[in-house]
Amino acid sequence: GVKTLTYTLNNGTCTGASTVNVTVRDCPERHNIFANAIKVYPNPNNGQFNIRYLSDVYKAFNVRIIDADGHVVRNYAFTNLVYGSVIPFDLRMLPSATYFLEVYNEFETAAYRVVVMH
Repeated sequence: GVKTLTYTLNNGTCTGASTVNVTVRDCPERHNIFANAIKVYPNPNNGQFNIRYLSDVYKAFNVRIIDADGHVVRNYAFTNLVYGSVIPFDLRMLPSATYFLEVYNEFETAAYRVVVMH
């Protein structure tokens, strides 16, 4: 938004003031939707990877891990998320394969391919 700044100088013999309006712009990337807000890394991986959440639009979302046959193999729920949150995953108990992460909440869904290689 716009903020008004006033600087006043008083050197003992004279006083002066100046006022200026400063426009503070929000960072648009903080409002990314899922398609742009979720970063999965490293990929491919050994079963350990992270999701970095680059948005402050939503504070919670769910993740389904889906195998190549379409079966849900894991479900997760995350709350109290903030911009820049890093969520670690450990899927080393699953066999090497390609999986899909379905990230969703009540408004949006996004899918990401993850390759696990042991």
